Amino acid sequence: MRPATLLPLLAGREEDRAARFAARGPAYMAENPGDLARWWSYVSLDVKGGGFLVNFYPRTASFLRFQMADLLAFYVRNLAPALFLPAILAVIGWLVTVRDHPRRAVGWLGLFLCAGVGAVVYFNLPKGYIRSMDRHYLPSLVVMAPWVAVGAARVLRAATGLRGGRWLAPAVAAALAIAPLAAWSVNRRACDLSRQRFAEGFARDLLEPLPEHAILLTNGDNDTFPLWCMQQVEGVRRDVAVVVTLPPSDFRIGGARRQSDPLPPRRATVCRARLRAVVVAVDHMVC
Repeated sequence: MRPATLLPLLAGREEDRAARFAARGPAYMAENPGDLARWWSYVSLDVKGGGFLVNFYPRTASFLRFQMADLLAFYVRNLAPALFLPAILAVIGWLVTVRDHPRRAVGWLGLFLCAGVGAVVYFNLPKGYIRSMDRHYLPSLVVMAPWVAVGAARVLRAATGLRGGRWLAPAVAAALAIAPLAAWSVNRRACDLSRQRFAEGFARDLLEPLPEHAILLTNGDNDTFPLWCMQQVEGVRRDVAVVVTLPPSDFRIGGARRQSDPLPPRRATVCRARLRAVVVAVDHMVC
């Protein structure tokens, strides 16, 4: 079966999976892809204005001097600690793949470029953007990993074939093992967020001072998910109704209904009525 034939099947399977998850009514569901129309609205970003991220031209900053430089700086941070050994192995692995499976090598190279350069083109990063884009560049390193493995295998095979390969191969394997250890040693402190409690503190500081059965309006994922996590996982102020102002009103009403369910029936009815009024008002403000 050709890849073009598989795309509709994969999309249909993903839509079915999303619909089944949505049918469970999780409290943390940010959008409701319960049917094909809502799923497409979610995928096409129609909820958020329809394609506001699809802004390829004009570029918001210099493509080479800033946007591509940001991607290259990401590669340097991740590959330089091991003297670019993973990059060298990746090149060797790709050349081996070109020799043995040329079509596969070209396809894999295209995937790598889409994950790296494609992300730069797609996001059109403005100069001085406050967020790191590393998480969006990371898939390109994931695509690179098989090349690194193939290159390492080729180097070990070559070392084994040399004179004294019985002793040389283990030494080469130990040298190759230095690459991930060096990267871990250099980057572990920057990546270790186990002691970072900002999200928890933010959520507690926002929820705990509120009056009983308050209605809290939030704007998007960053200021909503910490609140939901503290409510659903830690049980902090579950009486507070967190209403997201960004998604469509049917989700907000559904989320409000789920949050008011633990209340006594009469209080829950009043709470839902008040929340519905708030949602209608928010719709007018958003529109």
